[in-house]
Amino acid sequence: TATKGNWVSVRDFNGKDLVYVTHLWSWRCGLLAMKVGINGAPPQPWPLPPCHADEASPNAIKQTDGLPFAEFARGSVGLIEVHITYDDLSTDSARYNRQGVQIP
Repeated sequence: TATKGNWVSVRDFNGKDLVYVTHLWSWRCGLLAMKVGINGAPPQPWPLPPCHADEASPNAIKQTDGLPFAEFARGSVGLIEVHITYDDLSTDSARYNRQGVQIP
């Protein structure tokens, strides 16, 4: 919760909007689930890669984990809603407008 302002970001890149969840993936060892909704759509599950608990850097993002972003039509992402479930089953959520989380 302390890092809520960094949970997501959006970037206009190569003619598409990319919504990044890199920050949450980096904290995934303390998460059970994450859902993301775009532009008022109901938040949908966004799979988290496994926590690599048996390694020196359990939160490292590996090639086999996939990519921590989703692609959308250029200029189409205006609002992002995130719901997370922590490993203790408590929950939190946040809403972001594009201007507040856009990467220049």
